[in-house]
Amino acid sequence: MITQLDQPQPGSKHMQVYRLHIVEAQSVADLFKSSFSDIAAREDKDLNAITVFATASEQQRIAGAVNVTRWRFRGTGDHDVGRNYGYTAWDDDGNVSRTGR
Repeated sequence: MITQLDQPQPGSKHMQVYRLHIVEAQSVADLFKSSFSDIAAREDKDLNAITVFATASEQQRIAGAVNVTRWRFRGTGDHDVGRNYGYTAWDDDGNVSRTGR
Protein backbone atom coordinates (compact mmCIF):
# COMPACT_ATOMS: atom_id res chain seq x y z
CA MET A 1 0.00 0.00 0.00
CA ILE A 2 2.85 2.40 0.82
CA THR A 3 4.34 1.83 -2.63
CA GLN A 4 1.04 2.79 -4.22
CA LEU A 5 0.77 5.96 -2.13
CA ASP A 6 4.43 6.92 -2.65
CA GLN A 7 4.00 7.74 -6.33
CA PRO A 8 4.25 11.26 -7.73
CA GLN A 9 0.97 12.83 -8.74
CA PRO A 10 0.58 13.37 -12.50
CA GLY A 11 2.10 16.71 -13.42
CA SER A 12 3.90 17.17 -10.12
CA LYS A 13 7.61 17.94 -10.25
CA HIS A 14 10.51 16.42 -8.37
CA MET A 15 14.26 16.88 -8.28
CA GLN A 16 16.77 14.41 -9.71
CA VAL A 17 20.57 14.55 -9.83
CA TYR A 18 22.38 13.11 -12.86
CA ARG A 19 26.12 12.43 -12.69
CA LEU A 20 27.89 12.76 -16.03
CA HIS A 21 31.16 11.08 -16.93
CA ILE A 22 32.10 11.97 -20.48
CA VAL A 23 30.26 15.18 -21.41
CA GLU A 24 30.39 18.52 -19.63
CA ALA A 25 27.50 19.24 -17.24
CA GLN A 26 27.10 22.84 -18.40
CA SER A 27 26.48 21.85 -22.03
CA VAL A 28 23.97 19.15 -21.04
CA ALA A 29 22.11 21.53 -18.69
CA ASP A 30 21.94 24.15 -21.47
CA LEU A 31 20.65 21.54 -23.93
CA PHE A 32 17.93 20.37 -21.54
CA LYS A 33 16.85 23.93 -20.72
CA SER A 34 16.44 24.68 -24.43
CA SER A 35 14.73 21.34 -25.16
CA PHE A 36 12.22 21.36 -22.29
CA SER A 37 10.30 24.59 -21.80
CA ASP A 38 9.15 24.00 -18.24
CA ILE A 39 12.11 22.50 -16.34
CA ALA A 40 14.82 23.91 -14.11
CA ALA A 41 18.35 22.53 -14.61
CA ARG A 42 21.48 23.56 -12.72
CA GLU A 43 24.99 22.24 -13.16
CA ASP A 44 27.55 21.39 -10.50
CA LYS A 45 30.98 21.82 -12.11
CA ASP A 46 32.86 20.18 -9.21
CA LEU A 47 30.85 16.95 -9.51
CA ASN A 48 30.17 17.27 -13.24
CA ALA A 49 26.49 16.70 -12.46
CA ILE A 50 23.19 18.37 -13.21
CA THR A 51 20.18 18.76 -10.94
CA VAL A 52 16.86 18.79 -12.79
CA PHE A 53 13.46 19.82 -11.40
CA ALA A 54 10.81 18.36 -13.73
CA THR A 55 7.77 16.08 -14.00
CA ALA A 56 8.13 12.29 -13.87
CA SER A 57 7.65 11.92 -17.64
CA GLU A 58 10.23 14.65 -18.33
CA GLN A 59 12.65 13.00 -15.87
CA GLN A 60 12.21 9.71 -17.69
CA ARG A 61 13.12 11.30 -21.03
CA ILE A 62 16.06 13.14 -19.47
CA ALA A 63 17.33 9.95 -17.81
CA GLY A 64 17.26 8.20 -21.18
CA ALA A 65 19.27 11.00 -22.77
CA VAL A 66 21.81 10.97 -19.93
CA ASN A 67 22.22 7.20 -20.21
CA VAL A 68 23.12 7.55 -23.90
CA THR A 69 26.08 9.73 -22.87
CA ARG A 70 27.42 6.89 -20.71
CA TRP A 71 28.11 4.42 -23.53
CA ARG A 72 31.69 3.94 -24.62
CA PHE A 73 32.33 2.57 -28.11
CA ARG A 74 35.17 0.45 -29.49
CA GLY A 75 35.46 -0.83 -33.01
CA THR A 76 35.69 -4.60 -33.47
CA GLY A 77 36.89 -6.68 -36.37
CA ASP A 78 39.66 -5.79 -38.79
CA HIS A 79 42.18 -3.02 -38.02
CA ASP A 80 41.34 -1.38 -41.35
CA VAL A 81 38.68 1.21 -40.49
CA GLY A 82 37.04 0.73 -43.88
CA ARG A 83 36.50 -2.94 -43.07
CA ASN A 84 35.23 -2.50 -39.51
CA TYR A 85 32.54 -5.09 -38.82
CA GLY A 86 30.71 -3.48 -35.92
CA TYR A 87 30.92 -1.80 -32.55
CA THR A 88 30.94 -2.97 -28.97
CA ALA A 89 29.71 -0.57 -26.29
CA TRP A 90 29.86 -0.75 -22.50
CA ASP A 91 27.86 1.33 -20.06
CA ASP A 92 29.05 2.26 -16.55
CA ASP A 93 27.58 -0.93 -15.10
CA GLY A 94 29.52 -3.16 -17.50
CA ASN A 95 26.54 -4.04 -19.71
CA VAL A 96 27.63 -4.82 -23.27
CA SER A 97 25.89 -3.98 -26.53
CA ARG A 98 27.18 -5.12 -29.93
CA THR A 99 26.26 -4.07 -33.45
CA GLY A 100 27.26 -5.51 -36.79
CA ARG A 101 28.36 -9.08 -37.35
